[in-house]
Amino acid sequence: MEIEKFTKSVETKIEREVKEESDFLFVRPQDSEFVRKLKNNLRPVRTVFYYFQIGFVIFISALLWLIGVVSA
Repeated sequence: MEIEKFTKSVETKIEREVKEESDFLFVRPQDSEFVRKLKNNLRPVRTVFYYFQIGFVIFISALLWLIGVVSA
C-alpha cells in the first residue's frame, strides 16, 4: 500500500512539473535577464485578464437574463 502511495505522489509531482514547464511564461535557465523580467511581470497580467474574462461572461449573461425578464 505504501508503494502505491509513493508512486502516485511521484507521478503527481512529475505531471505538475511537466505542466509548468510547458507553460509559455515558464522561466528557463537559458532565458536572458530581460526575458525573465518580462515573463515574471506578465504572469499577474495574465491572471487579471483571466478573471476579467470570467467577469465579462458573467456580466453579459446577467445582462441577457435581465433583458429577458424585463421584456417578458
